[in-house]
Amino acid sequence: MLREAAHLAQSVVSEEDEQRAYESLLQRHPAATGLPEADLRRLVRRQAAILKYVEFRFRPQVQVADAAVREAYEKRYGSQADAPPFEASAGEIRRQLADRDLDERIEAWIKDLRAGAQIRYNP
Repeated sequence: MLREAAHLAQSVVSEEDEQRAYESLLQRHPAATGLPEADLRRLVRRQAAILKYVEFRFRPQVQVADAAVREAYEKRYGSQADAPPFEASAGEIRRQLADRDLDERIEAWIKDLRAGAQIRYNP
């Protein structure tokens, strides 16, 4: 199912997205320069498509309440005298909470996919 979604989403991966992903891969893994470029580009295009699909499917479901941001701020900084102002930290805290929520949704989705998968071994 994930591959099907990636296949559908590949058409929305721009050449710029592919190029950025390709350069990022080479920067993170310099040894990959020895591999065929066409194979690497196919890989990064598929990965970019999966990321776009995940963003499309799950990001709209992620909502971070103001109260959750305030609670996370209090938990992180408590009564520290040198704590940054809430307004200066709220954006970053909201992003972190949203990313955590998104990760949890993705993990749950993958768990569901695995539970429904049928694995066959061909000798």
